[in-house]
Amino acid sequence: MAIQGSQFQVSAAFGSAVVTVGAAAQGSTFAKVDTRLLVDTAASATNDESQRATALTSTAGGAYETASARLAIDEPRCIEVRFSANNTDAGTILAHTDTVAAGAYRLRLDGAGVAELYADVGVMLNILDVPLPSVSASTETFVMQWSTIQDPDQDAGGDAARWLHEVTIYNEDQDAWTIVQHEEPNHAASDPADAFAYGGYWNGATLSDAFGGAIGKIRIGVRFHSSSEMREDWIAQSATAVSEVEVRDPLLSIGTTRPDGEFAGPEYAHAGAMVRQTGQRSLSPLVNLLTNSPPTLQNTFAPASRWAVISFDGVEYNAPISLLWHRPVPKMANRLRVSVHLQVWDGAEAGTPRTVNVIAASSSARPGTLQILGGTPIETYWITGTRTADDLSGGMGDYVTMSADLRIARDDDDFTWLYLAFQIPPLSGSDALWKVHAVSFDTVAYPTSESFPLEVGP
Repeated sequence: MAIQGSQFQVSAAFGSAVVTVGAAAQGSTFAKVDTRLLVDTAASATNDESQRATALTSTAGGAYETASARLAIDEPRCIEVRFSANNTDAGTILAHTDTVAAGAYRLRLDGAGVAELYADVGVMLNILDVPLPSVSASTETFVMQWSTIQDPDQDAGGDAARWLHEVTIYNEDQDAWTIVQHEEPNHAASDPADAFAYGGYWNGATLSDAFGGAIGKIRIGVRFHSSSEMREDWIAQSATAVSEVEVRDPLLSIGTTRPDGEFAGPEYAHAGAMVRQTGQRSLSPLVNLLTNSPPTLQNTFAPASRWAVISFDGVEYNAPISLLWHRPVPKMANRLRVSVHLQVWDGAEAGTPRTVNVIAASSSARPGTLQILGGTPIETYWITGTRTADDLSGGMGDYVTMSADLRIARDDDDFTWLYLAFQIPPLSGSDALWKVHAVSFDTVAYPTSESFPLEVGP
């Protein structure tokens, strides 16, 4: 996450430091370490507010940059944009192309409420069409994120390379989501001689295929951002409290820094090494799952072989074995910020809102393990969330607001078992159906006292 407004005061004695971490440290639409362009049109149509600080050139309807080598990004790549549109607006929102609209990437609306994604797969093609969620004749505000990366899960046994495109669109006015994954077998290198533009594509003299809506903010970077990260940054915008901490370790020498733009760059390396409270910003999620076609779940919980029945405070929940993970835990982490995206609807199609209760849990042993007399006590911590809705015709559902950050239960080898479990209240009916579209367990490090600034372990 971005570190904003940090101030470092370094004393000579023992190389200690006092650091004030700004409240905008997490969940921020500011520039991040990987950001190559950040434009906020409410402040300026051309100013680049990223660390690159290279202004665009103004033109009617938007702005452009010729021979834009910094935005000739192949993969990983993340394009984020906030814009306003209705179901008839059309035109190119942004593009990195030559004068005839061929190039690395192009994002446009088709005039019927559908986002068209173009990418260079040997030639520039329309690789994916994604409907805007709950789009209508009224002008509404959307946030869209298009992340691209070479598929990390491709078979290492000789399969050809594949490239993963993950698209997340949120309708701020209707609280509606669309999340889509798409794979392409081809991916061509970007041309640094091509131009970048927003509000249309640059034809060498003006903007062509001008966008009919309004563009608010653009952020483009050289890292894959997940849908959960997009929600934290643009929607939830959660922030850590302002804190002043004292580094109790000597200043370390960082011998090798990462290439420009990579996530774990020098800032993250120094923060993680010198200030244990900010080290969480260099940690990866323990779980980051987005399912393209998730199965439909029902409170018959059948077949029984695919579910585990677990009691939480005397209430039985059912945990699907497909949502169970065994993960190593970094030493400095002691909490997890959990995001769960649920789609809930009425199986009888009567339009009745249904309720699904969800628990996210961390356990030091596999769920269902019996406590051995005299053995190491099994620890389990959990947090709760609820979604009541009828999402049958209202998009893909929404993220559930969980009750708190999840405490981590570790075993002797610093592993934890993570899982989700579900319960349908009796009054919600047997026809409640739901899908899990996305899950993430992001690591968090909580300071606990002035004498020992970071709790390690559960």
